[in-house]
Amino acid sequence: MTEWETLVGPADHGGEGASVRYLPAFLAPAEAAALFAHCRDALRWKTEVDDHGEQGRLSHYCGDPGAVFWFVGLALAPAPWTPALAAVRARLGELHGLRATACLLNQYPEGAGEIV
Repeated sequence: MTEWETLVGPADHGGEGASVRYLPAFLAPAEAAALFAHCRDALRWKTEVDDHGEQGRLSHYCGDPGAVFWFVGLALAPAPWTPALAAVRARLGELHGLRATACLLNQYPEGAGEIV
């Protein structure tokens, strides 16, 4: 497996301590295609409404029981992990030594949307 690429480091964007890293070879092309199809076809996507109104994207939130996601007046209780997403969580945990408690997936209209 190749090395992680740091896309955003802890000192970027005001030094809030977050980082975004990318591992190009994390999934083989066939695995990536199967996971994409699973997410597209098997997850329960919905449009959420927060303090700013209807969000311009579809979302799916899954996680451990009690891992409620709070954001601008929105409280999402997690759906259970699907076996496919639980496998990705386990694989990530093996790589970085941490255990994810939840996963938020967003689906934007083609050519639109971003998280700022």
